[in-house]
Amino acid sequence: MDELENRRIGREFKGGKGTIYLKNLEEFEKVSEYFKAELVSPGGAAAHLGVSRAMIHQLERDGRIRAYRFIVEVEDWEKYPFYLKLLLNRKAMTIWIPIEDLNRYREEVRQRKEAKTGS
Repeated sequence: MDELENRRIGREFKGGKGTIYLKNLEEFEKVSEYFKAELVSPGGAAAHLGVSRAMIHQLERDGRIRAYRFIVEVEDWEKYPFYLKLLLNRKAMTIWIPIEDLNRYREEVRQRKEAKTGS
């Protein structure tokens, strides 16, 4: 996992301090095993925290949560008829966020609120 953590910075794709780019499906499988498949999409992360997807991407950019990204490429593109090619993306980026990061962020927010209100 340390090797993957070192990929957080310096890529030309979208992302930020919390972005980790995976090279292939095998790396994603390692990440999934490490987190016991407790990963969610940005939409799922937004629902988990009760915030917008834009806020999730901001947390990723700021390095407050990690986001594992990898590009899925449609194999045998040439075998698909033209009308399906219009509906499919040849390459698509998928994004997965560990639930433990979301829970940690939620706890940080709760502690800040308590410190602010003195409760």
